[in-house]
Amino acid sequence: MRPVVVLVSAAVTAVLLTCAALFASAGGDLVPGSAFPEVVPGSPGTPEPGYRPVVPDPRGNPSRPPHQPGPRAVDEIVRSALVKAAGRSTVSAQVFDRQSGTSLFEESADRKFRSASLVKLMIAIDALARGSERAGSTRMTQMLSLSHDDSASALWVAGGGGQIVRRIAERLDLDAEPPQPDGRWGNTMISARDVVKIYDYVLDELPDADSETIMRALRSAPEIAADGFDQHFGIPRALDGLPWAIKQGWSAGGGSMELHTTGVIGDDDRFVVVVLTKTTGGAEWGWGSRMTTAATLALRPLLVR
Repeated sequence: MRPVVVLVSAAVTAVLLTCAALFASAGGDLVPGSAFPEVVPGSPGTPEPGYRPVVPDPRGNPSRPPHQPGPRAVDEIVRSALVKAAGRSTVSAQVFDRQSGTSLFEESADRKFRSASLVKLMIAIDALARGSERAGSTRMTQMLSLSHDDSASALWVAGGGGQIVRRIAERLDLDAEPPQPDGRWGNTMISARDVVKIYDYVLDELPDADSETIMRALRSAPEIAADGFDQHFGIPRALDGLPWAIKQGWSAGGGSMELHTTGVIGDDDRFVVVVLTKTTGGAEWGWGSRMTTAATLALRPLLVR
């Protein structure tokens, strides 16, 4: 594997400064007085984060070539920035280079989180495989692009609920687990490594028409989801200027809040980026969105050449 470190020093500096600013704007510590709504996944009353950061240009000053640290140093710098941005939240991340077939970065990539709407990727693959939905399906597009919950619930029931997770996990060799004990799709357990495998499968293994149905929906994900939530946290804001296709997840209940940003980044869908977060003890959506965006920004030096 050839090193993926070009013009990194300036990028790292920009990322660290912006992560620090975002973390400070988030208030640093969690907001202890805020309670979580007992909703999985998000409800129509979910407040919009309304976060609009300006991401610094990681290229720095082109007239002054920066010192280029080695791959190990870059990994350590990125990991430190990621953990600092996450603060007291639990974070998992993976960056996978589809061109070289190698993982560029991993942080607790096997840790399982409540999936929230990320399971909709599995629902889509299963529905297309069973033929219950055809390529170009409007319901499929709404479920993925707008993160439409009613569409997901209809396909979940039609596919046998938790059996969907079992089928896809077996087919893709995932560690994902169906939701227990209530069977609600948002409570499926999934890891960053699972999500990377799902994207790789969609792009490399699905029939072209099915793959394009899913990817077109992810590329057209609007800022505001069907339930009114601002779903452009994480990748769209931290990695602005880069081509992306995203599936986001947000949920709260049982004393914790999950915010996940995942997708395919770059020309020719080269990189898969996954950042999963979980916050306990009280917080609010705006804080969580800023935290997840700052954590994603920490990964930018791995993607910008």
